[in-house]
Amino acid sequence: MSCLTRLIGIAVAIALLGTALLGCQGKSSSNPSELVPTTASVTRCKITEVINLSGQVSPLDSRELRFDTVGGRVEEVLVEPGQVVGAGDALIRLDTSELERKLREAKADLVVAEAQVAEAETSVSPARIALAKAELANAEYQLAAAKLELDLATAAGLTPLEEAVADKQAALQEAQDSLVLQELTASQTQIRDLEYQQAFFQRALRDLKPGEDPAELERALKSVEHGLASARTAREETLARERDAVAKAEEELEMAQLALDRARSGESDPVIEHRLAHQRALASREKAQERLEELMVGTDSEAAEQTRTIHEAAIAKVEGAQANIEAATLRAPIDGVVFDVYVEPDAWISPSDLVVYLADPSELHIKAQASDVDVVHLSVGQQVRVSFMANPRQFTVGKVIGVAERGQTMEGMVTYEVEAVLEETFSYVLPGMMATMRVLIGERDDVLSVPAAAIQYNRRMEPIVSVQTADGEWQDQPVQLGMNDGIMVEVLSGLQEGQTIAMPVFSPWTPGQGGMPPEVMEEMPTPAQSSEE
Repeated sequence: MSCLTRLIGIAVAIALLGTALLGCQGKSSSNPSELVPTTASVTRCKITEVINLSGQVSPLDSRELRFDTVGGRVEEVLVEPGQVVGAGDALIRLDTSELERKLREAKADLVVAEAQVAEAETSVSPARIALAKAELANAEYQLAAAKLELDLATAAGLTPLEEAVADKQAALQEAQDSLVLQELTASQTQIRDLEYQQAFFQRALRDLKPGEDPAELERALKSVEHGLASARTAREETLARERDAVAKAEEELEMAQLALDRARSGESDPVIEHRLAHQRALASREKAQERLEELMVGTDSEAAEQTRTIHEAAIAKVEGAQANIEAATLRAPIDGVVFDVYVEPDAWISPSDLVVYLADPSELHIKAQASDVDVVHLSVGQQVRVSFMANPRQFTVGKVIGVAERGQTMEGMVTYEVEAVLEETFSYVLPGMMATMRVLIGERDDVLSVPAAAIQYNRRMEPIVSVQTADGEWQDQPVQLGMNDGIMVEVLSGLQEGQTIAMPVFSPWTPGQGGMPPEVMEEMPTPAQSSEE
């Protein structure tokens, strides 16, 4: 007897037992949690473990079509939903009157640019030749001046650097002398006079006789003190400027001495600036000479280059206008079926608006979400059986072609996308339909097993089975479980073949007391129905 046959027998027994209990009016248990068990045996059978995944049908190739580069008024809608189209077929056309006007303008600009190029390449005015000669003369003068400066600097050698050091030393001494002088004289006479006046008024205030008004003396003292503070501040500002001048002179002397030392050691070229100036002047003279020679033979290279740039821009403008006119007709990029058209004639659209959804339904995929518990058992290449909500009793086959390596969190749950391709399909299957994928992840034959309904859990959430002892009593037996196909469960340890186990069923139903409602009992299969399945 197979596991399925035994399970059907168990289900029928449960149904009959429930029916009998329902017929016993007034004899139902008053304890809602009381269990009415039937029994099953520990047997051996074949177990197949399957993962069920819910997903959605999607085509291998689908496109959301937009005009992308142009927008405007829809002139024609050439397709409708459900229509089969081929790659390159026109789907929607926009009004191109404004685009054609821009193309005409671009072509006119191109004609002008072509004429300008021809003129620049065939004619040179006397005025441009005279200007080029003047530019050459000026370049030769600048070259001669730069050569003279270089020769003088070379002949002088280190003398200019040595003179610069001497000048900086003199400037430093002058700044130091000025600082000393200002320290001796800056506002000193004024400060001494004000300090004397301050002391005079302070003494006068101390010597006032009782009853004499001090207001006049206090005003004078305040004025003197204000003037004294201003004089002292002016002195400090003067000395600060002198100290800054000394610091700057010291820095300039240090830089001049460093330049002289580097030149003496050969680390730097004392005339490098003059050499660079001479090289720049030489390059300018050569460019001016080449320019004049080109003009003398009838070629204006600069003017021709400018007109060629304008000509290239005009060509690009024409090509862009032509491309926009071509883009104003939306064409199918693939063979497929038009599933949606989102615009109507005379509607105004922008380049980013979605206008057509096109898909190739000849090869369909299923995209489903797997939990982190199931995804570890899935891999590319596994065979799948697929049914569709439109006809759940009909199956087709496929295989897994992709398993996401990274999960996505949705509503607090982590899921992984699994994609399968259908090897054959049915005419009623359309993109967007819901589907169920069944993936076989394990199969074992002749394994010790019990019905999944017999498994219970203790307070520590450990699996247990109620086993009948030799004296007819029942005891809870811990078990270790293996594969589970949803009907039978593999028992790795804890039970032996042939043992009798309990199949718990809720007590007969009464309103408000739990148990198994009659409508559930009525839906359980009859023996004939079970054997057919």
